[in-house]
Amino acid sequence: MIMHKNRDGREVQVRTGGDVDIGADVEIAGDVFLGAGSVIGFRVDLGYGSSLYEDSVVGFEVEIGASAHLRDALIRRGQYFHLQGTYYVVDAYKRKDGVVMFRHGCETRPLRDWTAALQRRLCLENDRRKTVAKELAKAVRMAREWFRK
Repeated sequence: MIMHKNRDGREVQVRTGGDVDIGADVEIAGDVFLGAGSVIGFRVDLGYGSSLYEDSVVGFEVEIGASAHLRDALIRRGQYFHLQGTYYVVDAYKRKDGVVMFRHGCETRPLRDWTAALQRRLCLENDRRKTVAKELAKAVRMAREWFRK
């Protein structure tokens, strides 16, 4: 656990898994976890309840959304996608090896694996609301478009 001073001078507790490096002008909301070896660049905003696991790197001028859960991430400005759907949080980001990862709720897989068949299966197994299936399909399309840039 470390104490971090936000832009407004307010101090917040940050849970850590070991040594972390936090740059200047970083805003951290409550209930944030930073894994050992994580590096946070300058002018970064970490949303409430976000978690960056071991050795994740966030470059400068990036805003990480609330409840984001990122593993092995290497995030530069413009390379992170976050949505708060009606029921679930969506994150898409690049891992250090360049693979684009997509998280919907508690399911995280490479974006290329989120086929229509997988989406149908997951929605049938976990959530039968039609609005969730529509939101998931739209989020996958948006993330694919985002990373096509």
